[in-house]
Amino acid sequence: MKPHSYPYRDNPNITLVDLPGIGTPAFPDLDTYSEKVGLETYDTFLILTNERFTEYDLELAKSINAMGKSFFLIRTKIDQSEGSENRKRQPDIKAMLERIRNYLYEYVKDFGIGKEKIFLISNHDRDKCDFSRLVEAILEALSTHQKEALTMSLRILSKDVLKRKVEVLRNNIWQITVLFTLALPLRRALVDLSGICEKLRRPFLPGEDFIALETTVLVPGNFAMIIVGEKAKFFRSQLGLPEQNSDEFKLLKPEFQERMRDFYIEEKKTKRFFDKLTDEMMTPLWFKFIFHSLHELVNKMEALSLDILEETARGN
Repeated sequence: MKPHSYPYRDNPNITLVDLPGIGTPAFPDLDTYSEKVGLETYDTFLILTNERFTEYDLELAKSINAMGKSFFLIRTKIDQSEGSENRKRQPDIKAMLERIRNYLYEYVKDFGIGKEKIFLISNHDRDKCDFSRLVEAILEALSTHQKEALTMSLRILSKDVLKRKVEVLRNNIWQITVLFTLALPLRRALVDLSGICEKLRRPFLPGEDFIALETTVLVPGNFAMIIVGEKAKFFRSQLGLPEQNSDEFKLLKPEFQERMRDFYIEEKKTKRFFDKLTDEMMTPLWFKFIFHSLHELVNKMEALSLDILEETARGN
């Protein structure tokens, strides 16, 4: 059996690798295993079991730790354990989870592994048990660039994930603003670039017709909307907010729909403001206005996403 790689569907720069187990004829011991699978090439490790961790699992964890890399011991199928507990005359889910955690800890404590390294999860109900804590722990173990890449690839499963996404978005706003300001003198060059016409011939606001390339790039307000419109759309997708009038949008309660429409209204107001600016007024006002506009959009979207998340958790 060989390692199998699976590109993460939401980010092609992230690869998940399913490694074979130790203790088989092909991998009889840790030294053989480490050499054949190339342990040193991976960034972090998830060691999964649906019962208990074997001695091989723990030796592997020690080896990973010796390389200065992170690992996580994960007990899966907690939903099945909950189902068994619920069939008892007097079920106690909290006590059951603590029994499983203590049982696993008895196997790992002699290896210097603490309870904080043990995670109980269910893929069928990610709001329960340690799924959010596991995501947080993995993110904390990664480098800054890896952390940002994984954060932006995560779906909104909890308030913690949402807040991490917002933090990354806010940190990147100044980069977006600087790049936009630097690109302003290059607008004429953009018109002449081969193949860029089709990319920029797009509607920037709902209901508008396609705009000619030269008008789009050379008119200051339109050029600004390339940035604001596209970034607003990206923010919405990252924070789990549907596009206006989509099927998902129609499922939202009326209050949330109205708040969503405000984001599009803000974009229209932004365009009217931009249209009044001239090239001479451009640089200081562009930087300030775009920077604050994007921050305001992120703040409003964060508040709405949190409210939708809480509403979903309540089952309303």
